[in-house]
Amino acid sequence: MAQVIYADEERFRPVEVELDERYEAESDRLRDERKELLDERRQLKKDQIELEKQLAEYAIKKQLDEKMMTSQQQLFEKKFKILEMELQKLAEEKARLEKEKNFYKAVNQNLEREKENDPGEVRMLFRGIDNLEDLKKRHRELIKIFHPDNVNGDTSVIQEINRQFDELKLKY
Repeated sequence: MAQVIYADEERFRPVEVELDERYEAESDRLRDERKELLDERRQLKKDQIELEKQLAEYAIKKQLDEKMMTSQQQLFEKKFKILEMELQKLAEEKARLEKEKNFYKAVNQNLEREKENDPGEVRMLFRGIDNLEDLKKRHRELIKIFHPDNVNGDTSVIQEINRQFDELKLKY
C-alpha cells in the first residue's frame, strides 16, 4: 500500500521529530538519573552494611570493656579487703607488741626496784626460783652454808636470807 502523505503532515513532521528528540533526550536523562539513583542506592546499602558491622563491633567491644571493668572492680574490691585485713592484723600486732613492751617495761622496773632494795649477794642467791618447793630447798642450802656456827657463817647474811625468804614465800 502506498502511503499517503497529507499536506498537513509535512508541516507537523519537524515538530514530531523535535518531540521525538525531546522524548529521546528526556528518556536518556531519566535513564541516567535512574542509573545514578541505583548506584546511589547500592552505595547507601554498602554504607548501611558497613555501619551495621561497625555497630556490631562497637557493641562487642563495649560488652568486653564492661566485663573487663567489672572484673577489675571485683579484683580491686578483693585487694582492698585484703589490705583492710592486713591493716587490721598490723593494728592487732601493734597492740600486742605495745602490751608486750609495757609488760617488759614493768618487769624491768620491778627488777630495778629489787636491785635497789636487796643486797647483791642475797638477790643472786634466790635468782631463778619460780615455785615454793624450790624456794624452801634453796633456803635450807643457804642456811647450811651461811649459818653462824659454820666457818663461813655470818649473822647479818642469815638475817637477810630469812627476810628475803619470807618475802618470796608470800609471793609463791
